[in-house]
Amino acid sequence: MTGDPGYPGRIWTGMSVVNLIHDVVAAPPGIRTHLDLPLGRPRGLFHKGET
Repeated sequence: MTGDPGYPGRIWTGMSVVNLIHDVVAAPPGIRTHLDLPLGRPRGLFHKGET
């Protein structure tokens, strides 16, 4: 942390973009907006059957 109060917000914004890379690559060609993509979620963070 740098002491900058906006730092966590920029990290949060950057991670949402990183978590959507797979969905953007899998999307059909053409112009897409955030309304065309699913909600970004970290992949591999949870496994089925685990609580």
